Amino acid sequence: MSNYTYMTISSKSPIFNKICDYCDKEIVQENLTINGGTLNYSGIIYDSDILIICFDKTLPVAFNSIVELDTCIYIYQIAVKNNYKRQGIGTELMQRAISIAKTKKKAITAHVRDYNEASNHLFQKLAFNAVEPGSNTLYVLETKKYKPGKK
Repeated sequence: MSNYTYMTISSKSPIFNKICDYCDKEIVQENLTINGGTLNYSGIIYDSDILIICFDKTLPVAFNSIVELDTCIYIYQIAVKNNYKRQGIGTELMQRAISIAKTKKKAITAHVRDYNEASNHLFQKLAFNAVEPGSNTLYVLETKKYKPGKK
């Protein structure tokens, strides 16, 4: 993992759309077929407020797209190119998102489909609570500085 570099990019950055274009074409499209079913999440990366990108040299190989809501940081989409999986990149992307949530004093949440075993495992490993388990589980991690329902 030490060979990779990470960058956090705001939607206000002049390179945001160019990075989104590449990630949507090269990473999302590669991950569209999961467990024999086709999911079309193409294009939703553009709705993000923040992107955390993992680069292998100059090419993005993974990203975490985040939407900042009033009460929480929402993980909108996380994707890793197939030949970069199982190297700790997803964990690092999530640790960086958790750091953003702590800085902003917000909880961090994500919805994960039941058949997405890798993502379910990642959120459980990072001590997220499954508050609405089911076919589209809602995971929540309360940061030390912010607890939902308290100011």
